[in-house]
Amino acid sequence: MVEEFCVFKKGIQPAWEDPANKDGGDFSVRVSLKPEQLDIYFLNTVLAMIGNQLCDDDNICGVRVVDKSAGKGAMCRFELWIKHSDDRKIAIKAAFEKCLPQDSVYKKIPSFEWRGRSGN
Repeated sequence: MVEEFCVFKKGIQPAWEDPANKDGGDFSVRVSLKPEQLDIYFLNTVLAMIGNQLCDDDNICGVRVVDKSAGKGAMCRFELWIKHSDDRKIAIKAAFEKCLPQDSVYKKIPSFEWRGRSGN
């Protein structure tokens, strides 16, 4: 069983203690997604990161999916980590949500919320 998986930029660890992450935060949602929907969200986000499609690409640290099921079905937390929690995060969120599918199968994307570190 996989508890989490992630893709982060070289040299950045998926830990808030990493210096690259200490002043930032993440856009995250805790939601039940079908496995194929989660795969598409993760793949689209990774491809957007690689293709520099997330607006302020230097500010992007990585993407992580954490299993939060605990025996309660297919619950996960989907996170896009960024370095700084300033005004740039608004444009990043818009670009991030644009890369996620919105079609007849998935209806609409979940509502991603900001979680800042260090009180930001």
